[in-house]
Amino acid sequence: MWELFQDDDVSLEVIVGPPLARNETGDVTFDVDKPVLLRVPSGQLAVDSVESLEGGPGAAVVPVPPGDWAATLQRVLPESFGDIPSGGAQAYLCLQPADEVPGVAPAKKHLAFPHPGMTTRKIQQLLRRLDHKEMEKRAGAINDLMDAHRHPMALAIADRLVTLADDAEPMIRWNVAYTVGHLRANAHVEVLIRLSRDEDSRVRDSAYDGLGRLPNCPPAAARLFEALDEESDRQIRSKILESCVRSATSTPAARPQLEALIAGPDRRAGALLQKRKDMYIRLTYWVPD
Repeated sequence: MWELFQDDDVSLEVIVGPPLARNETGDVTFDVDKPVLLRVPSGQLAVDSVESLEGGPGAAVVPVPPGDWAATLQRVLPESFGDIPSGGAQAYLCLQPADEVPGVAPAKKHLAFPHPGMTTRKIQQLLRRLDHKEMEKRAGAINDLMDAHRHPMALAIADRLVTLADDAEPMIRWNVAYTVGHLRANAHVEVLIRLSRDEDSRVRDSAYDGLGRLPNCPPAAARLFEALDEESDRQIRSKILESCVRSATSTPAARPQLEALIAGPDRRAGALLQKRKDMYIRLTYWVPD
């Protein structure tokens, strides 16, 4: 399994041979993952998408010689998307015979997309922009700070953002809710719970998304299941259901409520929840009890 850049489509080329060398890639910059063992006894390599894993359109099937392969994934980095030649792929899966690559082993988890890191200098610039007189500039800075979730300053950023949670502008409030969730700031779960009761439906929608992203957070999970009895809008309820599964993925205490919903009278919601739960388990995100 590998992660895509945002939710964009991706073109993949399968190569039976070693990874592309520098003189073969021109100006395109790649991230190269460590080779992993890939067994293809049937000679039919299936490439699934999230949709096909959920029962949607079928996987792409590529014929390759049967056997065990050392699979190396080369992905074009975002800064080089504009350098891809016409008809070129955004990712290459290179297959070498496994016995030619010492120590190759199965992947233990999905391969995260190599998101460019956010520097401390960039974070400081964005934090200063939170005081900009133009509301759109402030909202854009809040949204951009979402990419700092791996930075050591992530929690300090969340501390600053929650001071804007009562801003008069709904756009500011919903960006705060969305970004604080992406920063995994469990310390501010009460702020997200308060925003989930905001008068503006867009703010509530973002708060539900944020609550679902807080890892192993029983108060967040409890609020999400409670909100299902309060919201009637179909689109918002769909977001809550998604967040319920995401929350239960990392919060074992919430799983009895999830199972009760799956088995409950709302068959449509139950089927959706079961599909999302199965997908998270297949992606190995699901935390064991």
